[in-house]
Amino acid sequence: MLLVADLRRAVAFYRDRLGFECQVSGDPPNFATADRDVATILLAATNDSDQIVPHWQIVDKMWNAYIRVDDVDAIYA
Repeated sequence: MLLVADLRRAVAFYRDRLGFECQVSGDPPNFATADRDVATILLAATNDSDQIVPHWQIVDKMWNAYIRVDDVDAIYA
């Protein structure tokens, strides 16, 4: 799960720039799923921007997300 300061902006980025299909939940919206192929990324809104830190700052050598693909060049294109 990735914390975001602006859920609407994050959803637009994952949908429009990265090609994910997104579903938003909550009233007001505070959570979203971003799906593409077999990958799902969970997005949660937070009002405390101090909470948004790279995971490696909390646990050494820990990344925020891992997505394995067969052809990274094709995905990038």
